[in-house]
Amino acid sequence: MLNGISTSGSGSKEDELAFLLEIPLGKYIVTFIGLVLFVFGIAQLKKAFSETYKKRIKFDHSSTFLNFIIKFGLTSRALFFFVIGSFIIYAGISFESENAKGFEQVWTLIV
Repeated sequence: MLNGISTSGSGSKEDELAFLLEIPLGKYIVTFIGLVLFVFGIAQLKKAFSETYKKRIKFDHSSTFLNFIIKFGLTSRALFFFVIGSFIIYAGISFESENAKGFEQVWTLIV
């Protein structure tokens, strides 16, 4: 519980989005939040394949296994943000907070 808002479960996210969808311009705010998450996913994917992480991490750059693990992790993270962002965009466009999914539903979808 943080400032009176429950942070566990997917129901709280629906409640928060329902609140945002009820206010004037809420549909646009929710869609914008989804777009920000989607773009963050694109940035993660770009970081994975442009290998900009090599500038910040000190390791033997010829290590193909470590490069694979880092790329896999960044790509997985990008996929997660794509899916969450897509659900939130859809919730904003359809004007229904039930269309936004939480971590549990996204994890089930991915796995």
